[in-house]
Amino acid sequence: NLVVLDIRSAIDGSKPETFARGHIPGAVHSDYDQGGWRVTVHNVPFMLPSLLEIQNLIGNLGIDEQSQVVVMPAGVSYTDFGSAARVYWTLKVAGVPDVSILDGGIAAWKQAGLPFERGENKPTPKTLFVDGDEKSLAKLADVEKIVQAGGATLVDARPASFFTGAELAPKVAAYGHIPGAIDVDSAEFYDAKTNRL
Repeated sequence: NLVVLDIRSAIDGSKPETFARGHIPGAVHSDYDQGGWRVTVHNVPFMLPSLLEIQNLIGNLGIDEQSQVVVMPAGVSYTDFGSAARVYWTLKVAGVPDVSILDGGIAAWKQAGLPFERGENKPTPKTLFVDGDEKSLAKLADVEKIVQAGGATLVDARPASFFTGAELAPKVAAYGHIPGAIDVDSAEFYDAKTNRL
């Protein structure tokens, strides 16, 4: 039931033909940037797709509740790893229990001298019954209550320049951060020299 999910996209510098030119044997590809992992809802970008959209996206990749999924980023930057983390989270929200990310991604696979294959792999679609794991998802109303009442810590994982409002993140409508949030830049957890956590 292993599904190796290659998510390389323009975010890591990949082109549409990158997967066909070389990938982990048996892997399937879903372009993170264009594949439907993030959608715009009411003019708000990067939202989680609806449960029906998630069900179709994941099921069409040959993934169901019994699948063991290994997410493969390119392994070139912390933003690339962030793409893998978002796919991981989406799979978990969808109810896929056995999900992991290869630390170092495709680059680590290549450095280890492991084999690659060329061409496309067409997955056999499966039926994924999505219940939605509400514990892994905070909605706007939930965050509004937290800001008003306290009782939880809001963590902003963006770079400090976005958090402080010195810069405006792309596609974001306002400078700064949600009141009360703390800044824990996700790049701090990533070793840029080795491209690993």
